[in-house]
Amino acid sequence: MKEPTVDLRPEGEPLSGEDQARLHMAACGQHLEDAEDEYAKAYIDVYGPPKIGN
Repeated sequence: MKEPTVDLRPEGEPLSGEDQARLHMAACGQHLEDAEDEYAKAYIDVYGPPKIGN
């Protein structure tokens, strides 16, 4: 699990473009991880656990 991001800006100060991009990428990354987990669970439900070896 990733460390939470701490906002150290003074109250009311707007985010810079770089900070906005960083937050957006972090949210997208978490969304993709969640989607991959859901896909893996659905795959195992349908096909069973992966088989190791022959």
